[in-house]
Amino acid sequence: FVAPAWRFTGSLGYGFSDSEIKYHISSEYALDAERTVWFGAGSFRLLNHMPMNHEYSLWLNTFNTFFGAEDAYDYYRRTGNKIYMVIDVSPQHSISSGIIRQLEQTTIKNTDFSVHGLSRDVQHRPNPSIDDRWNTAYFVELQTQHLDPTRMFQPPSASYRLWAEYSPQHLGGDRNYGVVYGTVSFRLYPMGQTRLFDPYVGIAVSAGASGGHVPIQKTFSFETPLSKIVTPSTLRTVRRNEFTGDHYILLSLEPNFRNIPFLKLGLAHLPYDLLFRVSYGEIHNNVSSLTGRVFPLNGAYREYSFGVGRILEFFRFDVTYSDYQGGRLALTVNSIL
Repeated sequence: FVAPAWRFTGSLGYGFSDSEIKYHISSEYALDAERTVWFGAGSFRLLNHMPMNHEYSLWLNTFNTFFGAEDAYDYYRRTGNKIYMVIDVSPQHSISSGIIRQLEQTTIKNTDFSVHGLSRDVQHRPNPSIDDRWNTAYFVELQTQHLDPTRMFQPPSASYRLWAEYSPQHLGGDRNYGVVYGTVSFRLYPMGQTRLFDPYVGIAVSAGASGGHVPIQKTFSFETPLSKIVTPSTLRTVRRNEFTGDHYILLSLEPNFRNIPFLKLGLAHLPYDLLFRVSYGEIHNNVSSLTGRVFPLNGAYREYSFGVGRILEFFRFDVTYSDYQGGRLALTVNSIL
């Protein structure tokens, strides 16, 4: 809802399994005539997910949890308030910063319902315990605004997100710590971009670091497949939360030749795409208080994928090999876009 110099957002829900109300309300006032700079305040009581660096499609995760009982995230409760400023740099890019005061609490699993569980004994995993605490922190966020988290598949455009958070004890928190992480993915088109299915080189980079007295809910892990479906920053052969730590980096390079190899071989009747993918990741822990609670990677993790796209016009299938611990194989699916 937008008034002459105000805009208001909010959401309200009730959980029948946990008998709790969740909400988020905020109001923002425009500080300039162009309405690109906004000052705002908000209040919330929500479930937050961990690991904090994962960004699955809301639509896909909800669908998968409801039907298959596989949730991408673990959850904890956040209750608090924030004041902030938002600068809409362009319709696609925004910067926000402010201060947030919140209580972070462990929340229990409240249901085992899924459609898959109607015919067999299937249970959701329990939420892990977090470091219950009051937290007051400064934050800064830069991100693209055009990506819709409710979409199962995203359009082939560049995207990024950078989040930085610093919680000093003089603001009333129970510990000093800092967190920064970011992700960026984009495509290069060596032959130009003249149509939807031009050859490209896809690049995805994701990295993060925490320091100080870091709570367990501010640690990282590699993003892994959700029911064989992957995103640009996914390691295909890693198990969920297999590796965790206080800092990580993940790089992926993906040349997609489209159907050019078939054209060169005189097989123009084959419309399929051919692509390769190489990924490299590291995750470590330097915080002594997290020893035994996180599981860092000993060395580097490498993956090599071969994929075929335009299966049923809109999908691609990848076969991925990793040389970790004697070798691993995985088959995954993704959108061709």
